[in-house]
Amino acid sequence: MKSFIFIIFIFLTSAISQGQSLTSLNVASSGFGNDNNSNSFTWSVGGYLSSSADTANFSSDLYSLAVLQNPYFIKGTVSAGDSLIAEGEVVSYDYADNYKEVCRATVTNGDYKISNLDKGKYVLYAIPGGDIANLYNPTYFSNKTKIEDADVINLTTYITGINIKLIDKSAGINKMLNDANVSIFPNPTSDFINIRPGNGYVVEKVFLYTVVGKLILTESKTCIDVKDILPGVYVMKILTNNQLFTKEIIVK
Repeated sequence: MKSFIFIIFIFLTSAISQGQSLTSLNVASSGFGNDNNSNSFTWSVGGYLSSSADTANFSSDLYSLAVLQNPYFIKGTVSAGDSLIAEGEVVSYDYADNYKEVCRATVTNGDYKISNLDKGKYVLYAIPGGDIANLYNPTYFSNKTKIEDADVINLTTYITGINIKLIDKSAGINKMLNDANVSIFPNPTSDFINIRPGNGYVVEKVFLYTVVGKLILTESKTCIDVKDILPGVYVMKILTNNQLFTKEIIVK
């Protein structure tokens, strides 16, 4: 038993010294206990090896050991305008396997990391979550709407800095607000902005941006309080009836 543990320890220590990552593997315990099942051991791994031994109890049939795992990964950020998105997903597709989906990674505060990849060629697809999904389309790296047009990432080692910028839903549409759709008043303003939809229109969401694209306010109301916003020129985007309208707002 001791010889078996020592061999496993040497194997894992060698793997760690070479900078390779680890994951867990269940190994059957047949042949490793004594007559009264009085020995046990466990390993917990997550990039580092730790071990514990309890010679009082060897009752489990399976034991967690460590095995080498692929170290390749891709990481970066996802942004909308000049701001990182708060939530979403990044999907990786295998370019050589007819764009087969490989895995998904969660975007948290703009950052994502896709781990445990094989060497190969990949396409990435960012999907926004939350309110920002009303304003920005899911987007392939880099800045593409179709998978066949996406940039292909050739992964031969780990890659960082694959930053995906989402495509604005209003890009190329240029639907400017007019009184027949939705009216805004007063403008300029120093305290409140009122939004009045036209016949058949319902205001779903209101977004206020700086002129450089930073989202500073999201509302579902038709009376927007701007008293705490610094004076200047802003861009208001109004989502109504699945259409996105844009209006320049002046806060004085």
